Amino acid sequence: MNVDQISGEFDYQILNLDSKFQFGLQHSTAEFYQPNNYSYVYYTANEGEVPYMDTRITNNIANRLKSDDVLDAMYLKNRHKLNVFREDEYIEYGINMSSKERISRTTRLSLDNTNYTFLKDTDLVMDIDTLYSAFALPAYPYEYRPFILTTRFQAADYFDGYIDEKSPYVSWMSRPFEDFEVVLGLRYVNLDQTIYQYKEDFENNSRAIVREKSTLVIDDLFPSFSLKYKYDDKNIFDIAASKTYIMPDMREATEGKYSHPTEVASIIGNPELVNTLIYSFDFKYSYFFSDDENVKLGLFYKYMDKPIEDAQLATSSLPLYTFINSDNATLYGFEIDGRKKLDFINKSLAQYYVSGNFSYNFSEVSLTEEQKEKYTSDKRDLQGLSPYVLNVTLGYENEKRSASLNFNYMSERIRKIGVISQFEQPDQYETPPMLLDFAWIEKFNYGYDFEFKSKIGNILDQKTEWKEGENITRSFNNGRTLSMSLSAKF
Repeated sequence: MNVDQISGEFDYQILNLDSKFQFGLQHSTAEFYQPNNYSYVYYTANEGEVPYMDTRITNNIANRLKSDDVLDAMYLKNRHKLNVFREDEYIEYGINMSSKERISRTTRLSLDNTNYTFLKDTDLVMDIDTLYSAFALPAYPYEYRPFILTTRFQAADYFDGYIDEKSPYVSWMSRPFEDFEVVLGLRYVNLDQTIYQYKEDFENNSRAIVREKSTLVIDDLFPSFSLKYKYDDKNIFDIAASKTYIMPDMREATEGKYSHPTEVASIIGNPELVNTLIYSFDFKYSYFFSDDENVKLGLFYKYMDKPIEDAQLATSSLPLYTFINSDNATLYGFEIDGRKKLDFINKSLAQYYVSGNFSYNFSEVSLTEEQKEKYTSDKRDLQGLSPYVLNVTLGYENEKRSASLNFNYMSERIRKIGVISQFEQPDQYETPPMLLDFAWIEKFNYGYDFEFKSKIGNILDQKTEWKEGENITRSFNNGRTLSMSLSAKF
């Protein structure tokens, strides 16, 4: 990724109001290249035998994905002091504008058998890279080829996507009373997501490839409100309400088929996806032991119109996934987080601390009448959301050194929504592993400022489990990680 940025600000006065103007420009490019993403199956005929590949039973697909992104963005904003009730009040207004382009190309090839005569039994137990290199890529005469690469190209494997957004906004911070702070905001979003999908021109009895345009538009107002009440230096209450949105990713909204990035499965986009609207209401109480020690208790409620969820498609072979807009969802619960130094145990522990957060998330998703005939569950949890999430950190820090032991737990969640078909495909559930990481940062000076960072990740290396009904469909470990880096400031 390459990023070029320009930003600046200056202070000025207008109509006797102290004002600040800020601006920023950004141009960035990103290239994604994913070669040799294979989808293949090895079989074991009898227990104890070495797995072998049999192309007479299944297709073995090789995918190559190339995607180029270009983003241009700009923001302008003004802030004026506006003393209606208090001297620190202000009004701010501005505009964010951006333009994004994505050119995506997927190449798919299958490894088909032409003649097994030239293969030995041991050849079919090679790993897939060796098999390709030995029997598919060399320029054998056609009649002597044990395998041949056949194109599986579909026009929908290509798409061109463009997003143009203009978003002016205004917000006013007011303090009608000494201990109350009110912020009123309003944002207007004008966003066009245009995708040119490549298709075969069947309507005109032609196999020519044409570009078909589809556009998803947001043209709406998004208000926000927050109220902070400072009871005293230690006790603060916050209330907030807002309307926001989530857009489907461009690839999710195409008809293309592409490989899952982490498992042997394929994903098909859904061009009928629309954006999700989210209405949020939050209440939070904060108690401060000191400037950097606190405990916070929050309650939240969210209503989601047309939430985007991951779903299965009916298939008798390798898994096939897609995306859907469920009808609506409600989400509510509570969260508690905080940070406390350990000097209350002993003053020698003043540089040690414990921090963390816990959230309980209750959710319920409703399907449309049409979706109830297709998908296996209604009135269920939101896909991808764990009802319980816990994070705990035990740490040490001073000016030259910091170390932390971080623990994460997430409860079982729906991984993919099940589909009603002749094949049994209920909701897929995932039990995430508990994670334990250790991080160390050391700062030292030898004429220059040096910083050494190290991290041991996933120390417990617990299994991730996927289930359908009572059956465990996959169980795997992600493995432990170790990273180290050294940087210097000149």
